[in-house]
Amino acid sequence: MKNNELSKKNIKKNLENEFIARKIYYFSEIDSTNKYAAKLAKNGEKEGTLVIAEKQNQGKGRKNRLWHSPAGTGLWFSLILKPNIKVTESHFLTINASLAVYKALKNLGLNIDIKWPNDILYKNKKLCGILSEMSANTKKLNYAITGIGLNVNQKHFENDIKDKATSIYKIKKQEVSRLALLQNILVNFENYYKKFLNGEKDKLLDEWKSKIALLGKFINVKSDGKVYEGKAIDIAKDGRLMLLNKNNEIIKFWAGDASIKY
Repeated sequence: MKNNELSKKNIKKNLENEFIARKIYYFSEIDSTNKYAAKLAKNGEKEGTLVIAEKQNQGKGRKNRLWHSPAGTGLWFSLILKPNIKVTESHFLTINASLAVYKALKNLGLNIDIKWPNDILYKNKKLCGILSEMSANTKKLNYAITGIGLNVNQKHFENDIKDKATSIYKIKKQEVSRLALLQNILVNFENYYKKFLNGEKDKLLDEWKSKIALLGKFINVKSDGKVYEGKAIDIAKDGRLMLLNKNNEIIKFWAGDASIKY
């Protein structure tokens, strides 16, 4: 499908964003779009710049895990962001990204869930991962890189992840346009990002929480080498998951591997 080719020209065509993806770096192959975007940002590249690749050799997931990024099958991209915000508000960059992807996937008719803190799942299998990385000092954020890895048209997965991952193709049994999906995500991202910059943080947090399946459920959280059990009762305004344990103590987590027990 020639009109489905990812290229700077095709991505920009009919994309009416004000600043997200107005400048694009495209690669047929790269180590990591997040790494390259961080270099650009450090050297003064402007906000909204998109770095996208057909293939990543060292795609990054949370906790330095490898994100499998085979050529021509998924969307592997990063955005440079330079909001004038406190470091304590930086979790909203991941919230904005997950809402943008969620909305685009819902448009395809997929019944999906957001998994705290940074994944999108279909029937407990990973469809999308989001990784936001920052450069900051104690007073302010210098820049942030929000990376998105979305499995689109993969027909097969490697043995080590085939039971944990899925793709839009495996769900719908048909290929979808990566170009159209990318443009939809970019438009959604700019809309959510503008809402965030306009101070609508409570609304964004509430929308995000409404799509997180584990809230209200009894869960396990693996964090710092320990496993915690309890009921997921809320997400705090700072993005931390709130767990009520059997001793009626509330434990808050910045990050961790959470799974639903029942």
